[in-house]
This record gives sequence, C-alpha cells and structure tokens, in this order.
Amino acid sequence: MSASEPARTISPQEREAIRVLKTIVGQESARVNWRLPGSDGGNYDADLVLANGVTVAVEVTSSDGGRRNLASTHRRHYKKPATKNAWTIEIKPLSVHGEDMLNSQEVKQIVEEIVPTLRKIEREYQTGIDPRLYDPNLYNSLLQREIKRNAHLKLRVRESRHPDTERPPGITVEILPIAALQFDNTDILAKRTQEVIDCKSDKDQGAKWLVFLLCDYGAGAEQLRELCKTDRDPPNGVERLCEIDLKSFDKVVAYAGDGGNYAVLVLDACASPNYGLWEVE
Repeated sequence: MSASEPARTISPQEREAIRVLKTIVGQESARVNWRLPGSDGGNYDADLVLANGVTVAVEVTSSDGGRRNLASTHRRHYKKPATKNAWTIEIKPLSVHGEDMLNSQEVKQIVEEIVPTLRKIEREYQTGIDPRLYDPNLYNSLLQREIKRNAHLKLRVRESRHPDTERPPGITVEILPIAALQFDNTDILAKRTQEVIDCKSDKDQGAKWLVFLLCDYGAGAEQLRELCKTDRDPPNGVERLCEIDLKSFDKVVAYAGDGGNYAVLVLDACASPNYGLWEVE
C-alpha cells in the first residue's frame, strides 16, 4: 500500500519524521508504505522504498526524556492571591549528564515554596514603594536561600510590578536552558539517544533504520541545536556521540526543530557521526 493510501492513521509527527529522514539520506522521492500494527515481518512503522528499489524497515518515535510537559510551564502565570504583586521568576535547572531534570509538577511545587518568601519581601522591603524599585541582590539571595532544591536550581527575580487585569497577583515562570548547555556539551544528547536506541532495540520490532524527534524541553534537543551551530572543530563532547551503541540498527537519525529548519544528528554503523542544520520541504 502506498503513502497516498495509508494502511492506518498517520500522525503529523510521523509524516514529519519520514520527510526529515528522506531529506537527510537524499531520497526525497522514496516511496513510503505505512504498516498496520502486527504486520508480518515485524511491528515497525514503515517500509521506505529507495530509488534503487531497496526497501528499508523504518521505526519512527520521539523522546521527551519524561520532560515534554516542562514546555507548558514556560511563561505560565500562576495566580497566587497571597502575593500582592505580579512577579516573574527565572528558573535555571542545574544538571549533570541529564540527571535531576525538572518536570511541570516540580515547577508547580517550586512556585508554592517561594510564595512565602515573596510575601515576606513584599511585607518587609516593598511597603510604600514601587515594587519595580527592588534590590536584585537582596531579593535573589533570600529566594535562593529559601528554596529546598538549591543544589539543582538557580532562581532569579526578573520582575516585580503592581498587578493588573492582564497580570494578576502571582508568579510568572521563565524556564531557562540547562546551565551545562552553555558549554556546547553533548552529554544529555548522547544519553537520550542511547536510551531511545536501547528501548527500541529491546522491543526487536524488525526495523533497520530509526528516526526520532527530540522534544525534551531545554535538554537533549537544545544540545543538538547547539551542536549543529558550533564553530568548534571538533565540538566539545563529540566523542560521546562516537560511543553510542546502535545495537540492531544500521542508521539512527535524531532531529529537533530549529526555527524553519531542523537540527539533525545522523549515526551510521559504517561512518562517523554527522550533524547539521537541514531545510526540509
């Protein structure tokens, strides 16, 4: 069955993944045969028929590292009537090799924890003055001292202002990229990629190529974008990518959106890792 007559409902993400894969391997005209679950020969997603007639079994997936929902907290406003002002707080996770990552529930808990500190600042330091005239060193010292997760987080007051109809009393959260990402590392990218390969290889679905979307907010996906834009040759940490075990796969493609393009990592059993920004039609 051809791509124009899908054997099952194909998600937009699956279609995107195949478009990325076809572009990366230079097979834009390749035919795609989507497979029904439980089809003979393995439970992979699609057969890609290349221009030379060779058919490749392809598995399509995604990896959020358990953190996809973290994106929903970025710039989210939490109404907190206990506070007088509208606060904006920056949260920068501090992580080593992808450990101690945040999720949306933990962000919510952090907001609850800092409300008493912000109320204390309002009561003891902002009474009778414009809340925008704050001492950032004082406020941020108080805030960082009070938060229980200070070993894994850096908090900073970005703004304090009188509430209005658009921004009622409470806290707006700004989630910043993980601190380690500022050094052009690949530790989380390599970790996420190996996890996806291990998971799919263990399932033994019959695919020889694996393509997956990295959608772990501010983590492996961000490292992939930074890797593809670096001017260093070779980039710092690239040796980790050479150590990734492809297990049962001949080719693995990891990608993440980057504006109108895609940041892509290509791992091949017979070649060194390749990476870069691609425009995909």
